[in-house]
Amino acid sequence: MNADEQNKLEVIQALGDYARRTSEIIDRISDRRSVSGFEKDELQALYSSLKDDIKEAAKRAKVSTSQQQTEWERCYFVPAVMKAANSLRAKTNSHPINSNWMGSLLDAASEFSYYLYQIEKDRLEDQ
Repeated sequence: MNADEQNKLEVIQALGDYARRTSEIIDRISDRRSVSGFEKDELQALYSSLKDDIKEAAKRAKVSTSQQQTEWERCYFVPAVMKAANSLRAKTNSHPINSNWMGSLLDAASEFSYYLYQIEKDRLEDQ
């Protein structure tokens, strides 16, 4: 595997991880009317961690910290994490059910899905 293919895989894995973490929170609050105090704290910790990680990735503008930005990062990773970071508007200390977490998370999830789809589409067009 050459460096370009390796970086592409790293971008796919990073975006996939953010998408999975976002979906996990969505699944846990979807169709819920309430959560216990413990669940609320746990969800806030998950959301805060996700939000912080995405903001840090957007600031870093790369998947890894050891190299210059690649074309895969510039075209797919950076726009996805920047748009997702902007989408996660709900405050981390707000209530998972009573605030706009669901809207924020769905917006972020759609960004990850879109860019992962674009990578796959470009891969198929290159074959």
